[in-house]
Amino acid sequence: MKTIIKRDGKEVQFDESKIFNAIYAANKAVQGEKMTSIDYTYLTKKVVERLDGETCTVEQVQDIVEQMLIRYDYEKTAKAYILKASSNHDKKDS
Repeated sequence: MKTIIKRDGKEVQFDESKIFNAIYAANKAVQGEKMTSIDYTYLTKKVVERLDGETCTVEQVQDIVEQMLIRYDYEKTAKAYILKASSNHDKKDS
């Protein structure tokens, strides 16, 4: 079973649906880059395949999501994802 280390250092069970939901939310925030549930599922699967070992950090997952979005020509979605991730990070640091 995979675990993820959150920014606060807490280790929790890995939940790939969070990747799916984050990609979905980023894509819905942009225009002109339509994705389907098949696309979300495929990209989520690709991210999970790239994760090494049983434990990873939130930052590692985010980096891989960004790489996969760009690799599969979803640059606008990648930008929205990066902005959202940065915004979430800033909120949690406050």
